[in-house]
Amino acid sequence: MTMLHPLAAMSQSQQAAYYVLAGGAGLIIIIVICGYLIKYLRANLKGDIPNSEGFTLHDLRSLHKAGKLTDAEFEVAKNALLASFRKAKKEPEAAPEATSEPESTPKPPPPPT
Repeated sequence: MTMLHPLAAMSQSQQAAYYVLAGGAGLIIIIVICGYLIKYLRANLKGDIPNSEGFTLHDLRSLHKAGKLTDAEFEVAKNALLASFRKAKKEPEAAPEATSEPESTPKPPPPPT
């Protein structure tokens, strides 16, 4: 007795459904693997990418916790950073645009009666 391949006993429509399901399952597996790879790379490359926002309080705390800053250095740097945040918050974004009329336009005298 000869053994036939399981696909040989299926009709063409059953074979097509099998290939679609197998391909879909393979695609889902590839997507999941890529997702985990992206998650891994983001977690491990986080410190290597320069921060466009500048130096943050979190950076200061990390340096202090790692022992690269003394308590006094940390306090001085933290106060300077917080002062720069306060100063930036108080400054207006941009000067208001000039209008064609001055703000304090004198009123014309009333008409004679």
